[in-house]
Amino acid sequence: MACRVLGVATDASAAEVKSAYRELAKRLHPDNHPQQTERIREAYRLVVEAYEYIEKHPEEANQRGKAEPATKNTMAQTVQAPRVMGSSYGAYVSDAERARQRKRFEEKARQEREARKEKMQEDLQERRAQLDQEKKEKAILNEIRAIRLAAAIRAMMEEQGIK
Repeated sequence: MACRVLGVATDASAAEVKSAYRELAKRLHPDNHPQQTERIREAYRLVVEAYEYIEKHPEEANQRGKAEPATKNTMAQTVQAPRVMGSSYGAYVSDAERARQRKRFEEKARQEREARKEKMQEDLQERRAQLDQEKKEKAILNEIRAIRLAAAIRAMMEEQGIK
C-alpha cells in the first residue's frame, strides 16, 4: 500500500522511493495549495506516512508487493483515489471520509462567510458613524462661519454708520 501511495514499483530501490517521496511532497505541500487545504493536507499526510513506513521497515523492501500491512490511517474498505489538482497521486480516501471532509470544508466556508459578513456590517456601521460625526462637525463649522460673517457684517455696518 505504501508503494502505491508513493507511486513506485514494489521492487523500487531506496533512491527511487526517496525521489518519488520528494517529488510528491513538493507537489502536495499544503503551502503551495491554499485553496484546497483539507484535501491537500490529507494527501500530503498520506505521502509522508507512506514514506516513513517504508523507511522504518527496510527489511520488507523485497516483499513490498506481498500482503503489506496497512498503515494506521488507511481504510480497510473500498477506496477511491481523489483527484488533487487534476492528477491522481494515489492518496486513498474512503467515500465516508471524503463526505466528512466535504462537510467540514462546507461548515468552515459557511463560518468564514458569516464572519466576513459580520465584519463588513461592523465596518459599515463604523463608516456611518464616522459620516454622521463628519456631518455634525461640518454643521458646527458652518454655524461658526455664519456667526463670524454676521459679526463682520455688523462691524462694517457700524463703521459706516448703517443701522
